[in-house]
Amino acid sequence: MIIIRLLSFYQIIKLIIMGNLLLQADSEKHVLLLGLEKAGKTHLLYTRLVGEGGMHTTKNLGATLGYNFEQVSETHANLNVWDIGGDATLRKATWKQLYLKNVAASAIIYVVNISEEMERLKESRETLIKLVNEPIVAGGDCNILALVYNNKPNLVALDEEDHGGKTEQKQSKPDKKDAPKSAGILIKRDPYQYNECALNQDQLDKFFGLHKSDFKNSLPVRQSFLINVGDQGQCERVFQWVASRVMQQQQVKEEESGGSGEGRMAAMFKKK
Repeated sequence: MIIIRLLSFYQIIKLIIMGNLLLQADSEKHVLLLGLEKAGKTHLLYTRLVGEGGMHTTKNLGATLGYNFEQVSETHANLNVWDIGGDATLRKATWKQLYLKNVAASAIIYVVNISEEMERLKESRETLIKLVNEPIVAGGDCNILALVYNNKPNLVALDEEDHGGKTEQKQSKPDKKDAPKSAGILIKRDPYQYNECALNQDQLDKFFGLHKSDFKNSLPVRQSFLINVGDQGQCERVFQWVASRVMQQQQVKEEESGGSGEGRMAAMFKKK
């Protein structure tokens, strides 16, 4: 107890992170799942793992105060996914000092809730640009970015009904035919539905500077996805792309260093 009390919050979290890392095999690749709070990061992860009807649903998913750690198995690679809380305080205090420095990430998945106000979209863009230009990212081995535009209807929009003088709130359920098909600048709908955006995927890419010099030489392998984080198939597509690119990068590194250990051994016997 005395030792635990002497440790700061950050030291405890760091010890937990290092413990998770020591338990992982070298062949497993780490992915940081980042974005502002309420972007849909945790929803994306658990929809991929258990589906919309699983134990983790929109109703019981709360704000991530630290991180969630899950393994996602794809055809090309096993991914260790670190879902990091996106609150402003956490972004400032932990993203760089705890996760970027201690988790040897092969890729970053950055999620944006495009149903939010324009000011929030701008904040998300600034956060992303600052992230990719961190020296530890720009000069590190992490060079893959999946930029996810979450176009799931705003699930916090509520209906209000008067029952005997009491106001009851319930979650609205817009028809599927009304679901937004494009994204970007906010368009206000009636307060009992959801907010819809007006920019398509290409326009969003320009807004976030995906192909501009804002990224300098950081994260050269980039791809954007316009998806509904409540759709398991769409979420799976993101992780499949990340896994395939991670393995491609590993193959390139092995070729540049003379191949894998097994490949070099086979070549030695072949020469003999």
